[in-house]
Amino acid sequence: MGATTGPDIPIPNSNKHVHLVNGVTTLDDGHFHKFLFTTQINSPLV
Repeated sequence: MGATTGPDIPIPNSNKHVHLVNGVTTLDDGHFHKFLFTTQINSPLV
């Protein structure tokens, strides 16, 4: 899987942030998948 992350997305009322990630899986068995997700936060909101 290869991906590109976007800029920081601040989490309100914290000093934490996430990133939007999008990309495409490798081509296997004649097909691929697009994906879109955010990174996780270590120790969420603590």
